[in-house]
Order: sequence, then C-alpha cells, then structure tokens
Amino acid sequence: MENFDLDRFIKAQKRKYNIAFSEIREGKKQTHWIWYIFPQIKGLGQSETAKYYSIQSIDEAKAYLDNTYLYNNLIDICNELLKLKSNNILDIMGYPDNLKLCSSMTLFYLVAPKETIFKKILDKFYDGKLDENTIILCNNSVSKNKKSNSGIIGFAIGDALGVPAEFKTREELSLNPITDMIGFGTYNVPAGTWSDDTAMTLATIDSIIDTKTINPNDMASKFLDWFRNCNYTATGEVFDIGRTTIQALAKFELKLDNASSCGKTDEYSNGNGSLMRILPITYYIYYTNITNNQEIYNIVKQVSSITHAHDTSILGCYIYVRFALELLNGKDKVEAYKNIQKLDYSMFNNNTINRYNRILRDDIKNISENNISSSGYVVSTLETTMWLFLNSDDYNTTILKAVNLGEDTDTISACTGGLLGIYYGIESINDSWKQNLKKYEYITNLCDKFDKILYN
Repeated sequence: MENFDLDRFIKAQKRKYNIAFSEIREGKKQTHWIWYIFPQIKGLGQSETAKYYSIQSIDEAKAYLDNTYLYNNLIDICNELLKLKSNNILDIMGYPDNLKLCSSMTLFYLVAPKETIFKKILDKFYDGKLDENTIILCNNSVSKNKKSNSGIIGFAIGDALGVPAEFKTREELSLNPITDMIGFGTYNVPAGTWSDDTAMTLATIDSIIDTKTINPNDMASKFLDWFRNCNYTATGEVFDIGRTTIQALAKFELKLDNASSCGKTDEYSNGNGSLMRILPITYYIYYTNITNNQEIYNIVKQVSSITHAHDTSILGCYIYVRFALELLNGKDKVEAYKNIQKLDYSMFNNNTINRYNRILRDDIKNISENNISSSGYVVSTLETTMWLFLNSDDYNTTILKAVNLGEDTDTISACTGGLLGIYYGIESINDSWKQNLKKYEYITNLCDKFDKILYN
C-alpha cells in the first residue's frame, strides 16, 4: 500500500481542531480551518493552502479514514453538524465553505459508502445531492488506480481456488469445506493452478496487447494456441474445456468461418464459456472511453460469439461487463446494481431479457442461498456471481463462499473474484494466495503491458 503524508492534517488539526469543533457546536464557523478539517479532492481548490491540504487520490482518502485520529475527529465534528437544528448550511459555514463541505462529504461518501454519516450530512444540508465536480475528479483518480491486475488477479485466484472443488456438491463441501488454496482435487493438479477460464482470459488480454483493438480472429487464434499448444496455461497442460468452445474453435481452425461467426447459436449452447473470459473487455471499453450502448453491445457480441453466439450468452456477458464498468467508475455496489437495472436492453428480445429477471427486475441480493444455483448455465452463473458480490464484505471471505457453493466452482469463483478484485483491490487479497498462484509474476507483467496499451 502506498504511503501518504497524513502528518500535514494531523499537525494542523492538533492546532485548530478544538476551535473548529467549538464553532460547529455553536452553529457558526468563524475562523479559517476548512482545508484540513473537511479536506477536498485534488483539483478543486486553487490557493496554495487548498492545494497543500487537498486529498491527492482515492487511495489517500481511504488512508485518511484508516487513520484513527483523523477518522475520529471527522466523525465527531460531523455528528456535531447533524445535531444542529438549522439546515441552512450557508448560515453555518458561510460562502464558499458551504460548497467545500459538500465536496468533502461527497469524497468520503464515495470512498466509504457504508459510513452512513457522510450521506446523512448530504441529506440534511444538500437535499442528498453530491458534488458533481468531486465525482468527476474521483472517477479520474479511480481510473489511475484501478489497474487491470486487481480484477485479473482476483479472477485468477478465484479460478485456482475453485479448480480442486469443481463438480463437488454443496452438501459435500458443507461437510468438508475449502478454506485455503489447495491442489490435487478434481483435476489432480498442484495448488494455485488455474483452468481454461484464466487461460482464455489471458489470451484475450494478449490479443488486445498485440492488435491494440478488438480482433475476434486474433483472439480465436490465441484460443487455439492455448488449446493445441498449451500456451497461457499454468502448468503446461489443458485439462478443462467446454464442448461448445471445442466445437467453435474446431470450426475456426478448419477456416469454415470468421471467428465471430463460429460460436454456437442453439439453445443448448448457453454454458458460461464466454462469460468466463469477458472481463478484459471491460477494461478495454473503460480505458478507451467507449460509452455508447450500441458500441459496447457490438464489442461484447463479437467477443462472446467466438464460442457462444446465442443471445442468452451475449446478454449474460453484456450485464457482467456493464456492471464491472460501474465499479470501475467508482460506484458502490448498490448504485452499480441499480444502474444496470436501468439500462436499455432493447437490443435483446423479451424472451432473452426475461431469463435474467431475477437480476434485472427483482433484487438478486435478497434471493435465498437455497434458490441460488451454481451450475454452468450462463444465467445461473451470472446470478450466483451477482448474489455473492452484492452480499460481500471483502474478497477473501466471499471467494471461499463462492467455492463452497459447489458445482461449477472454478468459473463462478473466477467471475466473482474479478468483481471483488476491482471493488476491494489487489491489496485486499490473501497474500499467501497471491504467492501460491502459478505464474503470478507472468500474469501481473501481462497486466502491466495491457495497462500501457490501454492508457496510451
């Protein structure tokens, strides 16, 4: 974790915090202390003092809240604001400090949405409205810090944790649960070995690195390189590949069609074989600033259709990508979920959309575990992934929960791990799992190359 110079805030607050607290308790700010009591994100204030005390990034804002002294002071003075009878923040803070308080509360609410006091301040004094400039600057900060290794390593570790337990039932795992990264289970491979999920994900990344765009034919060629030559594997062997994927790659290998026309279109070809490799497309769309719904749909359709071309599979990939984009944009889980429910899905027919009703119309978070299926059907996989993520509090506990649901454990844990990695960051992942993941350095180096292509 990066080190931040929080001493500038601590020293200033030791001089002035009691004065600031007393003035708020009396209901009227009188002296000058706003910059280091209610700091703002970098880019808002123009004075030298404002720049000196500005929060440099999302990560520094998190570090600020992690500091016990600064956190306690912030919470205490916020509580005093909430105790005031007046809702007129202009009278309390004066201009422009009333605006600075809004930006500060917006910053900390975006960083720690579970800390409800910041939202309470926004509700009481600003009718619940967040500062738009702060949102924009925070999103820019997030984009610099949400490098692909968080999501991709989160994905690969989920995959590796799930490999030994694949096809085991929930009942079996409840009696003998997976609690750590182990090996020699279902496929008799060493601990830390990933499956086709990560292999095809890495092949997708490598294709974007080589072509600097979305090129389905190149992706399919790299998938073949994995299948035929064991490239992108953890241990030099291919031990898990789906029927639909094999058939599509065989069609491409025989040059019977372009890659995006090789995917199976029948009803029975809706396994999770394209969902499991779609995560890199999220990063590509995000960092190339593609926002048009139709364009995003077209990209997802092309990539999914290399192997899985039925609308049900494409929609599953589309929902996952759009949800992951919300997370990359700095949205909290609840807001991200609400936003994907509001999206326009008119490019899909009603029958296809209705298959995802538990995600798009209901609230998948509130479905009971007994009604969550961890099978390889793409709809079930996405439902389980969303259910796990929306009910998560951290990476490590949730990913083990994913594995112990049983059945298609590698793909469900991988897809869940990708979202968890984006949301909680690579630093949150159990260090021993990162150390034991096969070819960890190879994956992170590939992610670094991927980032450089996307950032430039």
